[in-house]
Amino acid sequence: MRVLLAVTCVLLALAGCGRPPAQSAATAEGRPSSAGEELVILSPHNEYIRYEFGHGFERWYREQTGKSITVDWRDMGGTSEDVRFIRGGYGKAGKDEGIMVDIFFGGGIPPYDTLAKEGLFEPYRLPDDLLARIPADFPGGKVYDPGYRFYGTVFSGFGIMFNREVLRRLGIPEPRTWEDLTRPELLSWIGMGDPRSSGSALMVFQIILQAYGWEKGWDVITRMSANTRYFTASAAAVPKDVALGEVAVGGAIDFYAATTIERVGGDRLGFVLPEGKTVMNPDPIAILKNPPHRELAQAFLRFVMSEEGQRLWFLPPGSPDGPERYNLRRLPVMPEVYQRYADLVGDLRSPYHWRTDFVYDEPKASRVSGVLQDLLGTFVIEAQYELVPAWKACIAAGLPPRALAELTRMPISEEEALALGEDWGEPAEVENRVRTLTEWAKMAATKYRQARSASKAEGSPDPSLRAGRDGPSGPSE
Repeated sequence: MRVLLAVTCVLLALAGCGRPPAQSAATAEGRPSSAGEELVILSPHNEYIRYEFGHGFERWYREQTGKSITVDWRDMGGTSEDVRFIRGGYGKAGKDEGIMVDIFFGGGIPPYDTLAKEGLFEPYRLPDDLLARIPADFPGGKVYDPGYRFYGTVFSGFGIMFNREVLRRLGIPEPRTWEDLTRPELLSWIGMGDPRSSGSALMVFQIILQAYGWEKGWDVITRMSANTRYFTASAAAVPKDVALGEVAVGGAIDFYAATTIERVGGDRLGFVLPEGKTVMNPDPIAILKNPPHRELAQAFLRFVMSEEGQRLWFLPPGSPDGPERYNLRRLPVMPEVYQRYADLVGDLRSPYHWRTDFVYDEPKASRVSGVLQDLLGTFVIEAQYELVPAWKACIAAGLPPRALAELTRMPISEEEALALGEDWGEPAEVENRVRTLTEWAKMAATKYRQARSASKAEGSPDPSLRAGRDGPSGPSE
């Protein structure tokens, strides 16, 4: 039933193309809107980024042209919902009509790859002098699309944030790898973003699957998810709960973690990028097909990619060239600014100096993303009422191999997932998708019950294994 309700919600989102809720830079702080044109930006970025780039662009454009404009920010509730809005809007209005939105800003590379292939972005080549200051590639991938359909604006690192005090109390060492989050002692002590609504949360699961391989990756994901207390629609909520001690660890983007650690203190909190098992990834921007304010959209893209825009990402507020109010603590894609402002940012390290043997396959991630969201939804999130008791049974039985294999196995291979990804989101495939999701939901319940039975049959309790607190995700054994 939950699967059918979720699919119904998706269909309703696809059917509508109403304008998403608006918030301009002016109305965000309760002042009258500026006269002149209005640039409409769809973005999952937080209010700090919206404030600094909204006000920064309004000021920059006025200095450049003498004209006053207003930036109007909109969001449907996260990256995935924003993408559904874009696809649904163009599906109803047609690519030649536009959807009354100019810019899509933030959300990670995979959705931009997908939307670009669907022809929903308008290519725009930056002026030569500006493009020459932005590398086309970085260690691990591309900075911008070769067809100029989207540009990475800033880098994000995906890792693990943890509360040192809570871990000490639990007697658990600080995590260093994704596998550390599978420890039985962390049962119900992990917080994660919901990959069906959060682009950054989806990226964490994509990274794990590519870093460990499909089968081992699902082993890590399943155990980690069994330890997870909740999956929140907003990935920004996880670092806050880690800081409060509501959870001991959580998946986090580097800048969310850094902002929280700066506020609370590094003696209590920590953050790690799993060595060789994660990536730095550009967070993009794109002009949507047939924007209502094309000239303004192009100007905003130039501003974000210029030095004036790039330094807003990482300079401290109050510095001569920095943001007005908020320290965004992010890593810009323009290499030269790191050296130019070294005296203001201290040990902030350029991602262009980062080295790793792990190569993230962006096309593969984009191709499988829709299928992966549904696999995670049916086998991990919606099935927690079966997953958590099965995991507890495995722990109580001393983690017997056969039971663990049953717990973590997936019904399809990576090759099958990639094949499904070819047309997974197409309207013509809705009936097949609903049928598949229903089958997966039944499979999930069956395999977790079988894992519980196998645990009781082959297990021998190991007193050295102890589980964490009982969470709300499932009944106690």
